[in-house]
Amino acid sequence: MKGILDSENIDSPKVSVLIVTYNQKDYIRETLDCVLNQDYPNIEIVVADDASTDGTSDIILTYAALYPDRVIPLLADKNGGITVNCNRAFFKCTGEFIAILGGDDLFYAGKIKEQVSCMMTTPTCNL
Repeated sequence: MKGILDSENIDSPKVSVLIVTYNQKDYIRETLDCVLNQDYPNIEIVVADDASTDGTSDIILTYAALYPDRVIPLLADKNGGITVNCNRAFFKCTGEFIAILGGDDLFYAGKIKEQVSCMMTTPTCNL
């Protein structure tokens, strides 16, 4: 059975995945990979690093170079804290929907597609 997003008549709205990170070099690769491996076609990944000192920003830049059309790096010069970092990332997001993810967290496979499908077919859905 095909879902709403499998139809060729339905455009897939852009989803911005907002990732905030600070000193998470041991996790950020797996976090980025879980988003890049989603089965949803229209994703941008906005990664905001809050002036990490452990090499996290180098990993983010590597991914941005490998996926220039999908990964948008935001690297702070000085640590501003989680609120400043989140706000910086939020205002760079251009998607119709925004999914928030920590730099040490993961999405289940298929998460974005399922959530967008639910939101598109349930007019009262607001979260």
